[in-house]
Amino acid sequence: MSLEKSLSSLERARNLPFWLMIVGLAVALRLYNLTGVAVWSDEAFSLSFVTYSYSDIWRLSAADVHPPLYHLILRAVMQGVGSDSLVWMRGFSAVIGVLNVIMGMVLARMIATRRASLIAGLLLAMLPIAVRYSQDVRMYALMGLLLTAATIALVCWVRDSARIGYLVIYVLLMVAGLYTHYFAVFCALSHWLYIAFLQFRKPGVNSYILAPAWWLANIAIVLLFAPWLPSLIYQAHNTWAVGWIPEVTKYSVPSSIWRFFTLDDAKDYQGVVYWMLPTVCWISALAVFFNDKSRRSSQALAAMCFFVPVLGCFLISFVKPLFVERYLFFSAVMLVVVMAVAVDKIKNTVLLVVSIMLFLTVEVVGLVHLYWGETTMNNPSKPEVNKIDELMLEYEWGRISGDAMIAYDLYIFYAAIYYDKGKSRILLYTPPTLDGQSGRPDGYGFSMPMNKYPESTYVDSLEGFTTPARRVWRIANFAQAQRSAISFPHNWRFIYQTRKGDQILELYVICEANPITDFEVCE
Repeated sequence: MSLEKSLSSLERARNLPFWLMIVGLAVALRLYNLTGVAVWSDEAFSLSFVTYSYSDIWRLSAADVHPPLYHLILRAVMQGVGSDSLVWMRGFSAVIGVLNVIMGMVLARMIATRRASLIAGLLLAMLPIAVRYSQDVRMYALMGLLLTAATIALVCWVRDSARIGYLVIYVLLMVAGLYTHYFAVFCALSHWLYIAFLQFRKPGVNSYILAPAWWLANIAIVLLFAPWLPSLIYQAHNTWAVGWIPEVTKYSVPSSIWRFFTLDDAKDYQGVVYWMLPTVCWISALAVFFNDKSRRSSQALAAMCFFVPVLGCFLISFVKPLFVERYLFFSAVMLVVVMAVAVDKIKNTVLLVVSIMLFLTVEVVGLVHLYWGETTMNNPSKPEVNKIDELMLEYEWGRISGDAMIAYDLYIFYAAIYYDKGKSRILLYTPPTLDGQSGRPDGYGFSMPMNKYPESTYVDSLEGFTTPARRVWRIANFAQAQRSAISFPHNWRFIYQTRKGDQILELYVICEANPITDFEVCE
């Protein structure tokens, strides 16, 4: 063994404990309080959707806003473990999140140094948006893993373009990414711009863009995604599921950086403080991009994978609002890798340590926001206090045979169905609209999982509604319940109300024409 290889092996052995500690930290942060937070509306949607068959998930996903791969995999996980418990459903995302940290470290090592790899791993392990969506029954962590791995495959191919196997892996990962989330297209665009950049920078030397293998790989990606193109086109012409996304402003991009690191838009901060973190991140990323003089410019690729999705989504959002930070999960991962490369270039040891500590301090603030439930990632207007799990437990304790529960809207309905586990009768309140149209869900967008529920699930009017036990529970979002001013039938008697967080649970007794002696309130 040569001296160079011996020293390299020694250095790897010396760094192994640090790698293990970083991975251990990533595991601990993603498993901490994994099931302590109630499922929110999007998670409840996914948990309801995966109860469909594989063929139905594929077919009905066309009525959703996302492609089907995540839900297909989640159903396989559910069947494999024989349970839809949050330990397993969120645990799957946690495993994916830890793998994402490892992939980020691998990428940083490939494009920079071992020290940069360790810095990237530490920052990724504690990155609040990464921890947040590694505890979420949604597709964002999976998207990040697939696209980071695809970027690694691209770096490998650029370094050794004779090995077509790298491109085969790249094709499979990119196709999987596109079937997981449509924003994978921004990753593909970043890769194309990188390949074009290499040609522009050193014509004739880095002519990857002219390589037949590159074109065949991308044709293969298109062909493999082609079966889903009709569904994508159909979704693009409908806006049922994206109407909630706000229009972009001059604060959208800088606030996205704050959300990556703190899970808050930071708009309450003073002007100089607000612009400080985004400015440091963008200047550092630009410095990494322009200072990469290496032949293959791999560091520039990582910078592009941050720039292109964020700026591309921002510009498109002027036409159709799509700018949502969790959709940019991959960009957040790439930003951390780029920042690790930038920090690694600092020659002064004291300044390097101070820089790392400052970033970690910001991340700790974000983790505090996460674990204390003080984030606006679910609801951009205010932090959510979701206690529906506690209310459903109270309902479980208080209900008797013959009771029914009416959920105020779909957001509550899916979560109530999940926690009830089919033990009782959960119904959806669907009063007519103001113009007299049916208030029942149309089976598209967020209401798509309702396709399997029978007519008896819907309560269009409270008049004449009854249950065998003449008791009705109502669960609703408190603010919406206050605004709705529902007119209850004259023979409904209010018995009980409890509020936990943003939700309320109420119990009513339905009185018959004659006094019912077993219900004192009806006498």
